[in-house]
Amino acid sequence: MFTGLDPNKTYYLEETFAPNGYKLLNEVLNVSVDSTGKITINDYDVSNSDGVATVTIIDEEIDILPNTG
Repeated sequence: MFTGLDPNKTYYLEETFAPNGYKLLNEVLNVSVDSTGKITINDYDVSNSDGVATVTIIDEEIDILPNTG
């Protein structure tokens, strides 16, 4: 959760830690706040309702080769 984001600004969000077994995002996300407080993130659907923005980002599992004898 983020609070205090100023309108008419762009912020950058970078994932620096991923859960075990998952990849880090391979890009830095541009988070833009317009003059009304609506938030957009390039290439993602963002729901804005009652001053709260919600986005779902699916973690991608690391490809692990099976153990072979």
